[in-house]
Amino acid sequence: MGTMATMHSVPELETERLRLRGYELRDFEGFHQCWSDPRILRHIAPGTGSRESSWRRFSALVGHWQLRGYGIWALERKGEEPGHGVVIGSAGFLNVERDIGFDLDGCVELAWALAPDFHRQNYASEAMRAVYAWGAEFLADRQPVALIDADNAPSRRLASKLGLRRVAETSKDDAIVLLYATQHRTWLELSG
Repeated sequence: MGTMATMHSVPELETERLRLRGYELRDFEGFHQCWSDPRILRHIAPGTGSRESSWRRFSALVGHWQLRGYGIWALERKGEEPGHGVVIGSAGFLNVERDIGFDLDGCVELAWALAPDFHRQNYASEAMRAVYAWGAEFLADRQPVALIDADNAPSRRLASKLGLRRVAETSKDDAIVLLYATQHRTWLELSG
């Protein structure tokens, strides 16, 4: 099991096929390629596929660990030298001060995205099980939630597998966004 992040430290997690680690500068080109792909953007951030947008998102994810003590991991396939594998996506936690109409105080947002070439291989499920276990240990006083585009059926299925249920909906940027949450307020209640 990983440890709580300290300044400039992102805990590493491992699953059967993945290494979850902090993003590094060398990951940016692949990150931009993924985050400029319309198949990814249509459910997460329509119309924001520029290199500048990718850099802002990338920098925010790296900085999130420093400011919050939790964040998003780069998903790297195992079987290659550590630190030299293929980054296939990201998974982890966010708190980005959303102005979306939901009260997210006391919550932590679960988030995941995979490069399209790695869809339908259960990588997201595998990564999120490790993320969820880490959160249960280190973010136990927060309620896990997920905000998912209503048209994103694979993410809705994964949220359900994680024990999240649809509890509300709103609209943002001409899209319907669904709020998924656990029936319990915190992980402590989930394990109690």
